[in-house]
Amino acid sequence: MTQVENKRIRYFLQQQNSDRYRDLKERADIYRRYSNQFRNELYYSADFPSTLGEMKANFSALRQFLLKRFEVGGDNESLNGQIKGFLDNKDFQGTDEYLEMLAMYGNYIDLNPTDRLAFATHFERERRSLPKFDQKYLGFLVALYESPGIKSVNDDRMIAAIDANWKDKISDYYRIAGKIHSLGYVHPDAIDAVQEFYLTHQGLSVESECLRLLVLNYFTQLINGLTEREYADYFELTKIFAVYMKMFGNQQFNQAVEHLSMNYE
Repeated sequence: MTQVENKRIRYFLQQQNSDRYRDLKERADIYRRYSNQFRNELYYSADFPSTLGEMKANFSALRQFLLKRFEVGGDNESLNGQIKGFLDNKDFQGTDEYLEMLAMYGNYIDLNPTDRLAFATHFERERRSLPKFDQKYLGFLVALYESPGIKSVNDDRMIAAIDANWKDKISDYYRIAGKIHSLGYVHPDAIDAVQEFYLTHQGLSVESECLRLLVLNYFTQLINGLTEREYADYFELTKIFAVYMKMFGNQQFNQAVEHLSMNYE
């Protein structure tokens, strides 16, 4: 316990010495409350691996550390060199962990032209060699939408780096994402493009799920930005909700939109 430097965290842990936490449900509950209480504290730490064995054994902790850093925000410049070292390690290439590091690095770190080129070289090599790379990448992107979150700035970073001419699900997704970001999701041309995308991709595909999460993000930003005095405008603005709900025909998306509306009303 003395190795925990943060006094608030050390005090919190000292209060949890109880027999009730022998029960798994109780431990899970206290973990959730623990995470919430310290969600703004940069208490996570992890070591970057140097061998394949270390990487396989400790990547989960490293992923958690990085995602927490990206969630809290701030200057992550200090991570740049360590992540580049990870990506340059040939022993790590061709693994799912390497793919996830590429996704985190490309989405959340601002790269200068030299570093962006190096990232793109790694990304395109893996994209062409790792089986089902596009599906795995977009599957991890779904998790990133949940936390720390994906916004237009993240998509813009990836669009600036990747080869849009390579035919796969990644190019398809970023093509429609770029159009929505540039035109706005209420623009008729953007709606038509989404409709066309949805007609040519299965509704339960991972790229379609990413598209729904992108649109849901915009809806969330709209609702969270409304004030009480804009209540009359709310009904006009949310007509677009019905357009996308009908287009997607997805129960989970519809429930999420309805939940947003209930929170505002």
